[in-house]
Amino acid sequence: MLPKKPSQIVFMLIMAFGMSVIMCAVVTAVNTGTDFGYLNRFFSAWIY
Repeated sequence: MLPKKPSQIVFMLIMAFGMSVIMCAVVTAVNTGTDFGYLNRFFSAWIY
């Protein structure tokens, strides 16, 4: 286990990463649809 202060920072970073992935996936799906090229558009949008 990590000490209390670093574990809060690690948790915050993991949650920020997860929220960025979820929001990018939802916005990409709403704006462009979930057809054949969805994953390519998703990764392109998320990395950019």
